[in-house]
Amino acid sequence: MFAFQDSLDAVKAAEEEGDTYRVNYAALPGIIACVEAWHLEGMPERVTIESFPATPPIAAARLIAWLYGEITKGFQDAETVPNE
Repeated sequence: MFAFQDSLDAVKAAEEEGDTYRVNYAALPGIIACVEAWHLEGMPERVTIESFPATPPIAAARLIAWLYGEITKGFQDAETVPNE
């Protein structure tokens, strides 16, 4: 949770600086900390920031954005208290 929160802060800082290339890189530590297993073709068994496939760049960016969005939703759901 802390790794993902730290990445949220890093993503926000990169966005505020207008550094679109660093936004995805800033998200990776939090994503990697939250994903227990990678069962995707072309992904190494043990994913690190250095081993995360960055090519093709559009596909990599889409994967990072999707993962980041899904993990963010999970954290938001966990913090939401039902009104029942």
